[in-house]
Amino acid sequence: MRARSLHLLVLLASLGAAPRAIAAEVAEMFLLDAPLESRRFADSATPGPSFKAGQRVTVLAVEGGRVRLYVGDSYGWVSASELDAAASEVPVIPLTPAD
Repeated sequence: MRARSLHLLVLLASLGAAPRAIAAEVAEMFLLDAPLESRRFADSATPGPSFKAGQRVTVLAVEGGRVRLYVGDSYGWVSASELDAAASEVPVIPLTPAD
């Protein structure tokens, strides 16, 4: 399921949808099974924060095969394939009980 969701994010980005619109409609949380090293900017080699195994990261945007992640006050870019290999999708739990 996580690969399908991530592929949807990448597909929407490749079709020219604005990253903020994508994030607002399909933002998802992932549980990292392995650590990830990020980049500060999508198009830069400048190192960003390190995300640790066991952290829950939120996808904020997708741009050209790269994904912007957020945890607490840390933001960073990783490739979609790195995220797919290192994470499990966190199931959405409804806030209100079902009737």
